[in-house]
Amino acid sequence: MRNLFRFLVRYHLFLLFLVAQVWALTSAFRVRPYHQSYAWNTAQNAAASVQKVYTDAKNYTRLRKINRDLAHENAALRARLSGSRMDETIRKGAVQDSLQSYTFQEAEVINASFHKRNNYLTINRGFNHGVRPGQGVISPRGVVGVVHEVSQHYATVIPILHRRTRLSGSMARTKHFGSVLWEGGNHRIATMVDVARQANVKKGDWVLSDTRSGLFPSGIKIGQVKSFALDPSSQSFVLDVALSVDFAALQTVYVVENLYKKERRALEVHAEPDTP
Repeated sequence: MRNLFRFLVRYHLFLLFLVAQVWALTSAFRVRPYHQSYAWNTAQNAAASVQKVYTDAKNYTRLRKINRDLAHENAALRARLSGSRMDETIRKGAVQDSLQSYTFQEAEVINASFHKRNNYLTINRGFNHGVRPGQGVISPRGVVGVVHEVSQHYATVIPILHRRTRLSGSMARTKHFGSVLWEGGNHRIATMVDVARQANVKKGDWVLSDTRSGLFPSGIKIGQVKSFALDPSSQSFVLDVALSVDFAALQTVYVVENLYKKERRALEVHAEPDTP
């Protein structure tokens, strides 16, 4: 009580000024229609601004949910594409069926680098979600990389932008294959090596994923040929490839599981010749 009294005594002039201002404004608004209309419009505009901020915030939250739902739906649709199914048709009379070969699980990139020599991504999916080391990772725009390490709820991904990454790819037009790697520098440009000199390479040709590595279905975009030259030492083409994925703006990705990778690998190991 004593503190309240001291406050009133100390600021009594200012409080009287506020009371006088409120009384004057109220009287003006009551007597003069113009002032009354102005006050009403100001209040309406303020209320509209507050409502707009609330609506925008609500729509933003809703948009994030819509994006998650669309990513989940896209993962299911990718699994139904012909390239994600084993190229084996089981015929029984007039009935045909094919075996699902790849599954896709959506994930969000929660941390990433793209300007280093060895870059990494972190995604919000881990062991509990079925993610395992060695699985492929793609985005809506194309190939991203390979899962490296996995914890219960997170995983790190080695993208194309890493010195250890070497992915198989093929030319969409000529079907010739080679290896895609990153030599550092521009995060939008990769290199494709070991392309046969017989390939009729042209600027603008698409480089796509193939099934040789067992990581991805065939036909996922890697990038477009920007320039090319013949390597005299290997007598094969070396291509500069403009990557289809912008790693500086990567958000949604899909973890790819090859359901028959172990079976295929076990068979291929037995077919490999013994080393001396």
